[in-house]
Amino acid sequence: MDTVEYALDGGEFQAYTAPVPVNQVGEHTVRSGVDTVEYALDGGEFQAYTAPVPVNQVGEHTVRYRATDKAGNTSDVATTGFTVVAAPPPAETPLTVTASSRCLGTSVYVAVTAVNDGDVPATVALTTPYGTKTVADVAPGKQAYQSFNARATQIGAGEVTVTGTSSIDGEKVTTPYEAAYSAISCG
Repeated sequence: MDTVEYALDGGEFQAYTAPVPVNQVGEHTVRSGVDTVEYALDGGEFQAYTAPVPVNQVGEHTVRYRATDKAGNTSDVATTGFTVVAAPPPAETPLTVTASSRCLGTSVYVAVTAVNDGDVPATVALTTPYGTKTVADVAPGKQAYQSFNARATQIGAGEVTVTGTSSIDGEKVTTPYEAAYSAISCG
């Protein structure tokens, strides 16, 4: 009896008796003991299948395919459908970051605030040209704050960098943010 066998991603050959579900995102390899395989994507013309076919358009797709064995026998055309879904956005530690310059007497200070907008505690590092402060375990909805003394009576405009680090689904996720502050003169 003639049979069709397949091997998925380097596995053992097995009888092909029903559609093979592939639920993992990424490239996969299917092997079959045939001479040539042709495919047609979304109603296009048949063409030789010689390399992976990237399908990046989000939505429903249909692929028709046929195989020819070394004796020249061509299979009936088979059809399968699949859906390309958008990749989830990368995980991030969500913070709302603000920076401002202000005068206390004749001294300039740069104040930095970072509010933890996430669902888990975060370690927040506030970095300015005038110093750095790290605050561990900032609870969701709470903030890290520091006012840095510029040790000057005036400063130009600049930026602060804030990084938030948290554990999301068991992974350490670090996300950088920047916020601008204005030039100011206190003298």
